[in-house]
Amino acid sequence: MGNRFDNRVVQVTGAGTGMGRATALRLAEEGASVVLWRRRGAPLEADAGEIRQAGGTALVQPCDISNPQENSKNLEVAITEFGALDALFVNAGHLGEFKPLWLLSEESAFVTGQEIVVDGGFTLGGASR
Repeated sequence: MGNRFDNRVVQVTGAGTGMGRATALRLAEEGASVVLWRRRGAPLEADAGEIRQAGGTALVQPCDISNPQENSKNLEVAITEFGALDALFVNAGHLGEFKPLWLLSEESAFVTGQEIVVDGGFTLGGASR
């Protein structure tokens, strides 16, 4: 494990796949304790196991970032576990259904994505203060 993020705690949303997974693994390699968030926990458990096997520290918290109550509760658990939260990597996102634009409803095309990407990131940032 590296040392650039030693004694730092970083919370990563959208962890478990893609950019969130890569970021969480890299942060752990650099010495960070990582708090892994994603709506479904199974991919998080695999990543946490990989991080721990390499000597790192990871906390798995299945969470829907669009839910402010879940954000507050899980942030409180993470801060209790580690004593602080030094950084947020707000990576969660939702593109809705994959079909031609003219066939998408407003709900699937905009509202759901905004709730996760914009509103979720905003409430998460506010809850972490």
